[in-house]
Amino acid sequence: MRRTALRLACALALALPATACGNPTPSPAPPWDRAHAEREVLFVVLRDVVATKDSSRFVLSTDRRSAYSLRRTDMPEAKACTFEDLAAAQSGELPLNLRGPAPIDWLDGEAFSALAPEPSGPDGDSMDDDYAAFWKKFPGSPGMTSLSHIGFSCDRSEALVEVGAHRGSLDGQGLLVLLRRGPTGWTVVKAVETWIS
Repeated sequence: MRRTALRLACALALALPATACGNPTPSPAPPWDRAHAEREVLFVVLRDVVATKDSSRFVLSTDRRSAYSLRRTDMPEAKACTFEDLAAAQSGELPLNLRGPAPIDWLDGEAFSALAPEPSGPDGDSMDDDYAAFWKKFPGSPGMTSLSHIGFSCDRSEALVEVGAHRGSLDGQGLLVLLRRGPTGWTVVKAVETWIS
């Protein structure tokens, strides 16, 4: 009887996952997909940082912001390895398959400059004309948004990204945004201004 119970227990143990038998070794985690994590973080940044109550679309610059001028003192709450990853991740393009809380239009610097055909200012400066044409073409957007690469912490629980918001020739700002991953996904913890015009 005792041998039968032991054989039955062994057979059940082989059929159950290791964690169900008291073995503390969990099954391996799936490999981390950086591109997927970037899309998740950028969605939250667009929704919670960039969007205004009237935003019906986003216009993102295809030219990635460079976060090289940031200092650790700009966001002391962030882990050191998150800053290191942000500094190391300064190549490559934005994920063009990015999904936002509203439709996304992509615009590079050359296309932005081509929005206004002729400068109208006395000094030949067309920046104000470009922005007037921008607002005519992209109503409902919070302006032209540029994004840096994303720095992730070593344990993938924290993300850091720089956002540039451009609304006019002398109307823009840069924000360094810290996000943390919790049980329900990414949330913005803090955003600090890094530049203003």
